[in-house]
Amino acid sequence: MIPKELDESEIIARAHCAVCGQVALIFWWGDFWGDEGLVIRGIVHERLAPPGTEKQILEQLEKGSIGGVHEIIKPFWKADVGLDAYCPKCDRVYCAEHWKLEDIWEDGWWYDCTYGTCPEGHRRMVDD
Repeated sequence: MIPKELDESEIIARAHCAVCGQVALIFWWGDFWGDEGLVIRGIVHERLAPPGTEKQILEQLEKGSIGGVHEIIKPFWKADVGLDAYCPKCDRVYCAEHWKLEDIWEDGWWYDCTYGTCPEGHRRMVDD
C-alpha cells in the first residue's frame, strides 16, 4: 500500500513482504522534517538515509539487495537497527502484520524501543 501523501511517481523502490507480498519498505526522494534526501519508510519508522550513502543505497536497490541497504545504514542509525522490516538472519523482508512487534516501556510510560520477531522466530531490535 502506498501512503496517501506519496505520489506513485515519487517512489524509487519498494520491498515486499516475503509472506503476503504487501509493501513493507518504501524508498523515495523527498522532504523529511525539513531536510531533503532519500527517505526510507518501514514498518515502525521513517527516516532519512544517512548523508553520503544515497548512491550506495541506490546501487544496492538496483541489484535488488535489501540486505546490502541494511548493512549500509545500520551503523548510522541508533542501536544499529537498520531496516526495520528486514530480517538479516532470513535475508527477507516482512510487513508489520507478519513481524510480531513488542514495544518496551521504561517505568510503564517512557518508550524505550521495539523488538520484532520474524515469522521464522528470529528476534531483534527494530526501533530505538
